[in-house]
Amino acid sequence: MRFKVSLFLFMVFSCFLVSFSSEHPGFQELKFSSLSTLEGLAHNNVECIIKDTEGFIWIGTRNGLCRFDGYEIKTFTHSPADSNTLSGNRILSIAEDKSGFLWIGTYNNGLNRLNKTTNTITRFPHLQHGNNITKIKVFGDSSIWFCTNYGLTQYIPAADTFIHRNMQSNNSSGLNSNNLYDILETRNGEIYVGTEHQTIQQFDKTSGVFKNIPYKRDPRLNIDYKKTLIEDNNGIIWITANVHGLCSYNPENGESEIYTEFNSDLTTNILMGSMDLDESGNIWLSTDDEGIMVFNPQTKEFYNIKKTDSENSITSNHVYTLYFDNQNFLWVGTFDEGVCYYDPDRYKFAPSLYKPNDLTILSGKSVISIFQDSEERIWVGTDGDGLYRINADGSIIEYHHNTSNINTLSTEVITSINEDHLGNILLGTYAAGFMILDPKTNLITRIYQGEIALEQLASSSIWNIFRDSDDRIWLGCLGTGLDLYDPDEGTFTNYGPQAQRDEKIDFPNVMAIMEIDDGDLWFGTEGQGIYILDRQTQKFLQLPPDSTQTITTQGLIKCFYQDKWGNVWIGTEGNGLFTYYQKSKEFREYTIDDGLSSNIVESIIEDAHGSIWLGTSNGLSVYDPNTEKFRTYLMDEGLSGNKFNQNAMIKLSDGRIISGTSNGLDVFEPEKIITNPILPKIVFTTFKILNQEVHVNQMINDRIILSSDVNYCKEIVLSNRDKSFSLAFAALNYTLPNKCQYAYKMEGFDDNWIYTSSKIRSATYTNLPAGSYTFYVKSSNNDGKWGNNLRKISIKILPPFYETWWFKTLVIFLVVLIIFLGYRYRLNSVRNTFLKQQFEQEKKIIKLEKDKLDNELQKLTFHILNRNRELIDQKNRLLGLSMKAKESVRIGLQNIISKLDEELSDDRDWKYIEPQLDKVYNNFVSRLKEKHPDLNLSEIKIAAYVRMNLSTKEISEFMHKTTRAIENDRYRLRKKIGLDTNDSLKAYLNAL
Repeated sequence: MRFKVSLFLFMVFSCFLVSFSSEHPGFQELKFSSLSTLEGLAHNNVECIIKDTEGFIWIGTRNGLCRFDGYEIKTFTHSPADSNTLSGNRILSIAEDKSGFLWIGTYNNGLNRLNKTTNTITRFPHLQHGNNITKIKVFGDSSIWFCTNYGLTQYIPAADTFIHRNMQSNNSSGLNSNNLYDILETRNGEIYVGTEHQTIQQFDKTSGVFKNIPYKRDPRLNIDYKKTLIEDNNGIIWITANVHGLCSYNPENGESEIYTEFNSDLTTNILMGSMDLDESGNIWLSTDDEGIMVFNPQTKEFYNIKKTDSENSITSNHVYTLYFDNQNFLWVGTFDEGVCYYDPDRYKFAPSLYKPNDLTILSGKSVISIFQDSEERIWVGTDGDGLYRINADGSIIEYHHNTSNINTLSTEVITSINEDHLGNILLGTYAAGFMILDPKTNLITRIYQGEIALEQLASSSIWNIFRDSDDRIWLGCLGTGLDLYDPDEGTFTNYGPQAQRDEKIDFPNVMAIMEIDDGDLWFGTEGQGIYILDRQTQKFLQLPPDSTQTITTQGLIKCFYQDKWGNVWIGTEGNGLFTYYQKSKEFREYTIDDGLSSNIVESIIEDAHGSIWLGTSNGLSVYDPNTEKFRTYLMDEGLSGNKFNQNAMIKLSDGRIISGTSNGLDVFEPEKIITNPILPKIVFTTFKILNQEVHVNQMINDRIILSSDVNYCKEIVLSNRDKSFSLAFAALNYTLPNKCQYAYKMEGFDDNWIYTSSKIRSATYTNLPAGSYTFYVKSSNNDGKWGNNLRKISIKILPPFYETWWFKTLVIFLVVLIIFLGYRYRLNSVRNTFLKQQFEQEKKIIKLEKDKLDNELQKLTFHILNRNRELIDQKNRLLGLSMKAKESVRIGLQNIISKLDEELSDDRDWKYIEPQLDKVYNNFVSRLKEKHPDLNLSEIKIAAYVRMNLSTKEISEFMHKTTRAIENDRYRLRKKIGLDTNDSLKAYLNAL
């Protein structure tokens, strides 16, 4: 592949340079493009240009270093407050070392090194290499050499060491000047330096010796400022400087030559000290006021390229630097107009027929008819500028209208041209009839519109003249259809809508005529499709429309062509292009949706390889039947205009195609229209978040997004706060980069490739879900070639904290914990409810039991009270009886009364009541004794009876005391317990 690319470049460049080697105007007509401050260049004063291994163009200006990618310019400048910027803005020299670092020499501000990966700049302000770094060269051993205003400095990357050499007054084998401007390593490893001295020097690295090498000089030219050295393909060293001339030195024999304004075609002795060598061996020199001088060492001739009025000329005659890149682009830095560059692959068409630019006489003129006659003369008709005859020797004869001479053109508008079998040139016009030109005498016979019935010309406007295989001349007319002209008789037979005959074309405007291989004649009309004159029946018929197309009966037909396979190509106005396959009787339509540049097709030609060339209203399209794809060429590739005229395209006898546009004439050889095989390298140029560019090590949302330039990033990690981001890209294709097409896809998000033009070279994504993605981008080159130039970068979107694994784990843990705690709570709640219910149940049971015991106690108490009352009542009765009874009876009654007193004993009842009290009142008696051990039994009983809610009277009955005595006992009990007057004895005992 590399061989193919190199071969392609060599062929293209050779076509432009070698073909001009014998003609001075060739170089002058090279077409340049330009860059200036209007396009974003930092300054229009440019002193150095290089192309790096990535493919970027670096431009050193008086106001900073610029990087150009074919579309945009990025500038690096000096900032006093930022040490990570250039040490100065005036850039004198640039070189890229083998590690990819860019070394930048400044004027008066020393040396800088740019790390393109991180965009960091290292300054070297304290090295002894001078402040003016005039030239930087990288040698084959990776050493880097700096020419300065204070000697020569060598940097050895492996040792990170600088070695400085300068002129010593007592050292004859050292430098002869401290002002160095260039250093050269030849193919055989010899080193030569250019100093501000009358000689050059050869340097021996081993011994460290500088040897003076004298060469032929003109004493009148002795200014060695900006001395430059190059080696040509034959090993000859060429030397130039400011006021110096061009000198050669042969290291093998020591011979030298000098070329100056005084002894050669060199137009000035004031050169700017910049030279470069093209692939053909020509030496290009910059001058101060004469533009560019090109020297051919073989012919010893100089050619001059100067600024002209052409918009494509070099932009200034004050040229500072010249540089040929690896694709043979010539980059020109000027003093005052920025950069202009010549692309050898861009301009595929030229107004040249027999010698360079011999057709410029037609520039700006609308060419509407072209014809090559039997003598291979080329006739060109224009829309308002007359007729031109181009002879085989390149001479041109013009024909114009002269009102005082009837043997001149009847008009300046020549719509159609052909030749009859007598050798006369037939001319059709718009609104001025028909003409016959005798090329031997150059006399012209005018024929104006007459009477159809008298076999005279039917129309004043002849749009098409066609000579069939029977030498019949058919005229496509406006307004009257079709005329058949008989050159021998000078008569015209009309076959238009006004003709009094059955066989005719029933439409007034016939725009195109063609004869196909079987002898049938095809006629295209402006609104009623196609008529065919059958050769055998001599009848007119129309092709029947198919199910989808009506162009055969209703179309506006502009042109016809039958290819070598017998297929008929039909150009229309508004419906694009059609192919009619005669064998299958089928049509195929092509429109702008299929890649055609316009739906108005004006002319059609097939080249030797079967490609179909189409002149349209928007450029020149070519259709490749093998790939079934269109390729369109426009003015930016050398065409005179984008609007092609109807039927103004023919194939010459030598295979070249000549075509007319609204702005001139173009000639090209189809087989030499080379398609660019080189696929451009794709680079990432900028990365933006929320439409703000992100710089290296810049903090965005509390994070560093880019630790290196986006072009060198493998992965970009974004947070969920970086909601919208865009990635810009460019294909480093300096040949018409606007024609490159792009396609990109975010794998993991986009299902299909997204295609875009060079105007929109970025992709924007908003609110991408968290995850890992891969962004892919690819591009075509300027000729529409796609390939494997895929570029990718990983994009990782970090999730918000609530989508991270640890947060989700924490949430799961918390959910589980909550569920567990809820379960535990529910379990405890159920348990507590159960226990509460159980407690209440037990409480109810206890209460019931207590109530039962209390009832039993109450019953027991009231039983005892009632019994005691009855016993007391019985006792009282017995006491009454004993007082009245006899002694013997009284004794007996006394015994019964004693027995009753025993029954009424309080102690006897207490032993039943005490245990019941403890059961009913939670060990009340036991607690009372424990808390108040000094209480006697009587006091304990009173306390117990109070606790049982017995009244004083009931207590007195229990204890067989008076209520007064019980109240006294209660009083003493309060005192012993320690209650105040206001304290309730009952409340205290209940609480106990």
